[in-house]
Amino acid sequence: MKKLNHILPIAAGVILFLASSAFAQAPRIFFLDLTSGPNSGGESVGGYSGAYVTIYGDFFGSSQGNSTVTWNGLNCLRVVPPTGSYSGWGSAWLWYQKIIVQLGPGCTPGTGDFVVTVNGAPSVSTVVTINGQQMDNASFTVRSAGNIHFVCATPLPGQSSCSDSNSGTFSSPWRTIDHAVDQGTPTAPGDIIYVENGVSETSGCSQYNGAICPDVTGTASNPIALVTYPGATATIGSTTGQDRGVIMCTGLSGCSNAPNYWTIAGMTLRGNGENSMKVNNGLSHIRIIANDMSCPNANTASGCLETGSPFLTVYGNYSHDNGVNVASSITKLMHAMYLGDVSGGSASAHTDLGWNLIANNKTDRGIQFYTSTGSGSCSGGSLFDIHVHDNVIHDNRGAGIYTTNISVDCGPTEIYNNVIYNAGTGPDFIDGASAWVCIYASAETGTTAFRIYNNTGYNCGYTGGSDPSSGIVGEASANLNLLNNIMAQPSTSFSYLYLNGPTSMSCSNNLFWGSGGAPSNCSNGAVNANPQFVNLSAHDLHLMNTSPAINAGVNIAGLLWDHDGISRPQGGAYDIGAYEYYGAGSRPDPPTNLQATVH
Repeated sequence: MKKLNHILPIAAGVILFLASSAFAQAPRIFFLDLTSGPNSGGESVGGYSGAYVTIYGDFFGSSQGNSTVTWNGLNCLRVVPPTGSYSGWGSAWLWYQKIIVQLGPGCTPGTGDFVVTVNGAPSVSTVVTINGQQMDNASFTVRSAGNIHFVCATPLPGQSSCSDSNSGTFSSPWRTIDHAVDQGTPTAPGDIIYVENGVSETSGCSQYNGAICPDVTGTASNPIALVTYPGATATIGSTTGQDRGVIMCTGLSGCSNAPNYWTIAGMTLRGNGENSMKVNNGLSHIRIIANDMSCPNANTASGCLETGSPFLTVYGNYSHDNGVNVASSITKLMHAMYLGDVSGGSASAHTDLGWNLIANNKTDRGIQFYTSTGSGSCSGGSLFDIHVHDNVIHDNRGAGIYTTNISVDCGPTEIYNNVIYNAGTGPDFIDGASAWVCIYASAETGTTAFRIYNNTGYNCGYTGGSDPSSGIVGEASANLNLLNNIMAQPSTSFSYLYLNGPTSMSCSNNLFWGSGGAPSNCSNGAVNANPQFVNLSAHDLHLMNTSPAINAGVNIAGLLWDHDGISRPQGGAYDIGAYEYYGAGSRPDPPTNLQATVH
């Protein structure tokens, strides 16, 4: 059987392995770039002229063959063939795959699921719970309302020219993104703007030194989207010019509207001194999907992605090479992703952050949740209802994931299915030490559990600084719940846990290896043995078929998939760690002749 090996857009010398689509595992849809769109009005190809939609997931196969994709049970879609940088069905994105389809007139207005069927097996979708509501990530609404616009640098066949004096249709596209997203253009709620290959927007917005400033308001039923055209590479921001790429704001000088209900997807986002993308307080329902983000010169109290937006979705982004390459001069206040209150006010409550790759950062935290208010009032600047899952974080100077002032009694906080290695590696920053751990969990006093489960952590810590807080998990939480985590360290120099402050912790069925026996407060159901990773030197942290982590976890309601999208459980109980061992076949052979690419 043919085995699928993917070339991943990550730094040279680092290999992540994709589960083979040769297995009889059902396809799984992780998420979509868009949640709604019209079935007509765009580029017309073979009778299809609706919105382009990218489906992200796994086990789609390396080519279409007899596989199909439908929406709401209807065979109404055109599968987009290879074009530009898109290699077609099952194209690689990070450690998983994507398929691009175009809506046709047979997709009648309504709401339904995309379904990818491979070898007769229909896909299953991930369902996440936000604000108490279950959200089906394969669900899509076809609308009759909304226009489809285009921005180009060089006209495609069928396009007359690229000019902001045009109408913005496919045949008469605009020239600049700034014109497309600014107030006063024809862009309105329900519209989608596709940005074609070669478009590069480095200036044009005076608001807070940004490259573009969306200034049109969407609605719940008619959101607005800025998305790359299939196979295109389009850039917003630069590493030498404006401090920021995308800046979204309201209620501040120069921000006349509130650009709520927006999606930014598939873009190359760059920041110079601060952010590739910043979303200020007062906005909500922003979706940041599958962008390539980097701020290689950043060195300020900020994040390459910085947002204070509630109801935030951050899926499938590649955040990398952030921070100036001078260890002695960078501040610990700069992070790859900073989520919290931005200049006071509302914070990132109701946040879902998954399937991102955060790698090779000289900044402090990979993912930082912080609010200056520390309020437990469940309003204003409170942080709650936070979900961080299915991410890969590696080679990060500070903590992989760091949370503080979480109001646990206001809404659930959970960290699960993440793979973190070589994080918290130090050294100290110019303004002091940091938390040298994979995951640091800090919360306001409360009775609700802060849940950390089914993560895999390896080699997190630094012992040479002023605060040797090494560990897979660091804790200053009111009520921490640790289940099914692999905590592996390279030596006894690094601890498993770093406890800092009052502790009320339940800890069960975790695997500890490399730094001695299991901690005394985590002995319940503990496994103290080599987890038997497939290839530790290459950082392939999947489980071998003889791993003691297999079937050694506790079953967790609602956790139906692992980091690769494999259904849980595969045996009589859940496996410990981010990966569920799939016993129907062996893992694929390690890929050979890898090429590192950075977009």
